Formats: sequence, C-alpha cells, structure tokens
Amino acid sequence: MTHFTTSPEYLIIYKSSRSIFQLFNNIGQHLWDINYNYINYGDLNQLTWSAYANGFLLATSKQLLKLNCSTKRITRYIDIGFGFFKDICAGGESILVVHNLGTSLGDVIEHYSNNQMIQRCWKSDLYADEIHMKEKMEIFRIRISAHLVAIDALFTDKILVCDISRAMKCLFRVDTKQYSILSISPVYDTQQWILFVTDEQNEYLQQRIFVIDAQESDDQRRMRELKYKGFSSTNKKLRSNHRKIGLAINSIGNYYKAIGDYFQAMESYEKALQCQNDPYAKAIIQLNIDVIHSMNKSNDTTFKCYVEARDILKQIHPCPYKAITQCQGIIGNYYLTLKDYNTVEDYYCATFEMSNRISLNADHIRIKSIKALADLYNKRGMKQHAIDFCQEQLFIYEKEPFENQISITNILIAIGDYTMIIMMKRYEYWIEHCLY
Repeated sequence: MTHFTTSPEYLIIYKSSRSIFQLFNNIGQHLWDINYNYINYGDLNQLTWSAYANGFLLATSKQLLKLNCSTKRITRYIDIGFGFFKDICAGGESILVVHNLGTSLGDVIEHYSNNQMIQRCWKSDLYADEIHMKEKMEIFRIRISAHLVAIDALFTDKILVCDISRAMKCLFRVDTKQYSILSISPVYDTQQWILFVTDEQNEYLQQRIFVIDAQESDDQRRMRELKYKGFSSTNKKLRSNHRKIGLAINSIGNYYKAIGDYFQAMESYEKALQCQNDPYAKAIIQLNIDVIHSMNKSNDTTFKCYVEARDILKQIHPCPYKAITQCQGIIGNYYLTLKDYNTVEDYYCATFEMSNRISLNADHIRIKSIKALADLYNKRGMKQHAIDFCQEQLFIYEKEPFENQISITNILIAIGDYTMIIMMKRYEYWIEHCLY
C-alpha cells in the first residue's frame, strides 16, 4: 500500500512494504528516506500536510503523529494524542480526524483548532432525518476544502458535504450509487472536490472523473463529469497483462497450491500480480502469496504482506469487510507473538466490530473473533472479564436459540475453557439440545 501527499515544499510517499517515507522536493529530486516503526507507532492509515501544525500529520491505529521534514523526526502530536485514527484531513487552522472509539461507540469525526477540540460529530448527526442510517453507514473518507468537508459514507451510496463552521451541518448529499469511488481530492479552498471513479454499470469498468461543486445552486449540477478522452480504454483486445489474464494465472496458482507445489504456486501468483488487476483482485492475489509465506514460516514477510493486502482492500468501494476482517485478525495474531497486548486488543476489537456488521449469526468469523478476544483477556489475567464478555454474546444468541445452536455451543465451549464448573450445566444442556 502506498500513501502520498504534498506540501508547498515537499512530496512525501509512504511505502508500507518497506516501512519508509520517501521525501522529494518540489522539482522531484529525492532528498532522503525516513524509517517508520509500525510496531511502536501503529499502522499508518492516512497522512496529510497541515500548515497550522507545520508538518505532516500521520493518522495511525495507535495515535496521531507529526513528521518534521527539517529534523526528520516523527513525534506524537500532543494536541490530539492517542487513539485509533482511521482518516485525517487539514485546512487552515482546522484538523479533522475519523476517530474509532471502540465497539460500542464506533466512529466519530472530531474537529480540532487552536490546540483544542471544537466539536464531535456522530453518525446520527450526519443523518438526523434518518436515524436508522447510523447503524448502517460507515465513515470512510473525509476531505476538507475551505470550511466544508466532503464525507464518503459507505453503505449509503452518498457523499455528504458538511459545514464545519455550522456545527457540521449537512448542506447536501451527492448520489454515487452506480460508481465505485477510487479517490476524493479537494481543489485547494474552492469548495470543490475531484472524484476518480469506476463506472460499475460499464462492462469494461470504465474510469471517469467528476467534480463536486458546493457553490453550485442547481442540485443536478453539483456533481458533473469532466470529459477526458485519454482516461477511458477503447482497445478491447486482451493484452498479456490484462486483468482477466491475471485472474486466469491466479487460478493456476491456486491449482499448484492445492497439490502442494508451493514453488510453482508462488511463481504463478507473482506473475498474476504484474497484470493490470482491479484492487480487489490484487488484494486476493496478495493474500494467496501470504498463505505461501506462512507455509514457509516467513512470519515477518507474511505480516507485511497481510498489512499490504488489507490496505488495498480498504481502498475498495463498497468495502469488502469480510476479507478485511480476516486480515485484521491475522495482524492481531502477529502482535500477539510480540506480546504487544494493547495493540492486539485494538485489532481483535476491530475484527469483532466488523464481524457484527457483516456476518450472519452462524458465521465462523464472528465466533473466532469472540474466542480470540476472550483468549486475550484470559492471557492478560482477566479471566472474569473473558467470561463476562462471552456471556454477553451468549445472551444475544440465546434470543433465537433454535437458529443459533451451533454458535451457542461454540461460545459455551469457549466459556468452558475458563470456568468448567460454573458453566457445566448450561453447556451440557445445549450440547444435548443440539444433538437432539
């Protein structure tokens, strides 16, 4: 996964595969590399330039950081500090972050200015007229232009434009139903944003460019297309690196993996990765490569590959949460081997939260996330907390016992690992019930 942004003086590029920032001046000359310790700092989710902070701000899974280009140092940005920050944007004296507050509270947009928090905007504030939307939507990306912020809200097929000077009042919503949004970029302080999208109704997944103009009074013209002849493909003949060729080579790799020829499988996956894959196909190929690395017990390489695959998946719209959930759990397992329990809990909680939204009650991913969190609490000497957590989930499943027999049994088995005596009667009852 590659992140990049610019300042008046610099272009900065982050490459997750090497965990380094590459810094260039405004004429493209490479200045220096800056190492990034993702274990201490957390996974980088987004970076942006802030003139107010006089540095690049880094939103990570653990904290908000500041990179000073003059000193080449990365330090915690003390005005905001610790937390799981999913996205960030800045303009003038304002800094906006998407802050994940955990399983019960979820995501919130926080607005900071002049060294203090100005306001918090909850999902229910964005859809005050449709309360049920707060359970459905996901705050994905935020981009500021002047005093307006564009919010890419997943599962709504909308981009919301809100005014931070009016308590994040939603001014209007733009329908993006038929498009998969690749990126959103503000056009300086013009209250406009450029969108690169893929047209999902087009057989060849044609890419198009649109502009959102908040100063346009006509609702029908607030989002209009910018015509660019060079952006769409007219050559329908399959080239050797066409995405469909990549899918075929990936399938060949799957065959070799199934018969145990991991060398040939890896060669096939690496060839498939060189094709012009769409983001989802690229992530799937990357995950297949990760499996081969894990079979070869290359733990550090496997970890970096899973992070890269997860970051690719996070850029896809609509977001493939099931695949991301699996990646999050595996990354958490890696930190568990390092005994970094706080980071492990962050990843396991994120996995559990995602599984609640995307999984059916009997889905094994959700049960695995419950078991992983409970095991972590037990490992940290919090046995009663592990039991209480499992019992909370058990109570939810027992509301519909006949549909959730397998899930109930699995949770009871987990609880039984921590307290055989306390739960034995209920455990025996449900085992008997399921067998019946």
